[in-house]
Amino acid sequence: MHTIRLNSFHDVTRWVGEYPTHTWFERLVPAQDVTVLKPDGTPLLVVVRRALTGTLYQTVYEAVAPLARSSPRHNRGIAAGKIQAWEDPALLKGGVAQGSRLGRRSATRYQPVKLDGTVSKTVYGKDSPSFVMGYSDRSARFPYCRQTAYTAQYPGRTHALLPCLAQLSALLHDYVPERYAAQADVARQTSPDFLLAGTIFTTLTINRNWATALHTDKGDLAAGFGVMACLRAGTYTGGLYVMPAYGIAVDLHAGDVLLSDVHEWHGNTPIVGDPKYYERITVVCYYRARMAQCGSSIEELARVKRDGQTRMRV
Repeated sequence: MHTIRLNSFHDVTRWVGEYPTHTWFERLVPAQDVTVLKPDGTPLLVVVRRALTGTLYQTVYEAVAPLARSSPRHNRGIAAGKIQAWEDPALLKGGVAQGSRLGRRSATRYQPVKLDGTVSKTVYGKDSPSFVMGYSDRSARFPYCRQTAYTAQYPGRTHALLPCLAQLSALLHDYVPERYAAQADVARQTSPDFLLAGTIFTTLTINRNWATALHTDKGDLAAGFGVMACLRAGTYTGGLYVMPAYGIAVDLHAGDVLLSDVHEWHGNTPIVGDPKYYERITVVCYYRARMAQCGSSIEELARVKRDGQTRMRV
């Protein structure tokens, strides 16, 4: 495997929420297996070319592509990009707030006004072609650990992904062993009811034909490492994975796997092509940081029942 050690770092916080361009990087990773190190010698990213091929690749594609073509989500915050001054986010196509008044807004998020006239506590971002599979931790809205809606509705598709996810977990073990060990240690403290079997992952994010704005990942284990598989069909240009603080970019092809420090700033250049004739899907695997706090599925079900009773009393 080829190794690149970078020798510079730039402050790119002024670009947060904007979409990378070719001026944001000086070096494109070559089309071979590569390890890229930060100036301090720690891993920034690893590219394993054609790590998924044949039946394994086809199985993953067939499992996620039909779901990825469904309606967009609205919970990706900064990654979905800035809300432009001329855009009324409460009227954005597909948004849950469609037709309602706008309560509060920031550069990348908004809160609509509910029917009772109060401002919603739920914060939304611009629509994005992205959804989550696997398991999710507790939140103010859902005070219990649970399957995501897609896994609950399509358990067979989640099960079909497991051989691929096991291989992705193994790649992290082989190429970034220190980060794997840290994540594996936390995974051992987690109920197996909330781990994707045979892996050290709890959760997947599936993106389709989506160039993300400059962001860092939130909610995943800080000591861990991001793992992303790329699925492609048809012809397009762009979609480069850019880490502008280090002036480097990666062009991922079908079956390539990227291991990356997702707590560094990253995003994608715009994808150029006719969406009717191409498809770019990424499967992003990670461990949600608070999943170790989950009990067993039986214990979490008890929390669901207690929560329901509390809401009824209120």
